[in-house]
Amino acid sequence: SGLYAFRFTMAGVGDSPQQTYLSHSSAETRALGIAFGKQLQPNSLVCFFGDLGAGKTTFIQGVTEGVLGTDASEVNSPTFTYLNIYH
Repeated sequence: SGLYAFRFTMAGVGDSPQQTYLSHSSAETRALGIAFGKQLQPNSLVCFFGDLGAGKTTFIQGVTEGVLGTDASEVNSPTFTYLNIYH
């Protein structure tokens, strides 16, 4: 299990709009995403940046689950779509 660092900026939220969260497992990463998703307001815009394998998709699965209240396992990484080879 790797160490993931998520840094996101939410404009106009309190006095400290930039927060950093650290996760030590994919389950913790997803749980952070769920908590983050539950706090999002309608029409929020969220952008994610990170290296390949940093845990963005796992976090976004959690965000989707937090927003929708349902399992979001079908959320896939677009990176791997780009790497599919068809014969």
